[in-house]
Amino acid sequence: MIKRCFMVAAFMTALALISLSINYFFSVGIWVYQVFALPGIWFLTFFSEEINFWPKLALLLSGQFILTAIAAYFAFYVLRWIKQFQQHRTSAGR
Repeated sequence: MIKRCFMVAAFMTALALISLSINYFFSVGIWVYQVFALPGIWFLTFFSEEINFWPKLALLLSGQFILTAIAAYFAFYVLRWIKQFQQHRTSAGR
């Protein structure tokens, strides 16, 4: 389950990096960047705005990865619990 969480987090971090690159180089205000990079943007709110670009990018991507991995872990845990509950309910009804 941890491996799947890290794969989801890596995929979402890559999407955030791609959308950040498009937003930065073409300077278009795309809403996709704000949606995909929401965990990273939220993580950046705990730090000062006066930091340089590269440390800010590293913080954004690390926050994106960490928060997405935690969210994916809880989502997979809840889905596994629901699946076990349904199997238990189905087998108890027989």
